[in-house]
Amino acid sequence: MRSYLVHVHGRLKWIVEEPAFKLPGIEPKPAGFFCHRYVLASDIKAASAKALESVRKNLDRQTYWLSNDEAELELEAEEVQPASLITGFLPHNRGHTFYNSE
Repeated sequence: MRSYLVHVHGRLKWIVEEPAFKLPGIEPKPAGFFCHRYVLASDIKAASAKALESVRKNLDRQTYWLSNDEAELELEAEEVQPASLITGFLPHNRGHTFYNSE
């Protein structure tokens, strides 16, 4: 196992007019977001898959947009790079940086 840093880009396609959960300081329907994850994986492909699953679960846990069928999510691992093994065990920001238009 190796530690990887994965930079993720998420794009949201809205199904509903107004989402039930609104983020403070963000327009009601963001177009997408950027975030990162540190993951332990055997290779780059596994690291990407693990990071994307983590982002999907975390976003839905925070907003319920996906489980309430309010939005469709497209995720892309834009960059994957090896990281220090110690870094993989440290707690890191699990937040998202949202943007309103592409």
